[in-house]
Amino acid sequence: MAERLHLQFDQAAHRYTVDGQVWPSVTQVLDLLQDWSRVDLRVLMAAAQFGDHVHQACHLWNVGRLDEDSLDAPLVPYLNAWKRFIAETGASVIESELRVYHPKLRYAGTLDA
Repeated sequence: MAERLHLQFDQAAHRYTVDGQVWPSVTQVLDLLQDWSRVDLRVLMAAAQFGDHVHQACHLWNVGRLDEDSLDAPLVPYLNAWKRFIAETGASVIESELRVYHPKLRYAGTLDA
């Protein structure tokens, strides 16, 4: 049986460490394949923040802790699309926002659901 490594995530720095060593995130690895230099940094940051909010709303719904009445209006269509996907496909969420790592390729990330 392979030895289990210790994964930690620093939310503020968006940094994954495995046994105390910083490992790149899936996003960082994928960013090597993208050229965002022509997109205004403010637009990128706003889109990233909005995406984080969508993920958080879906996660809270997945685990039964979302107060839908307090949800910002722009997030509602995204949550409704997620709920519709679950209903129409019969999928069930067995994990939500699960942090994982790949011990051989040495990257880490968070699975949405």
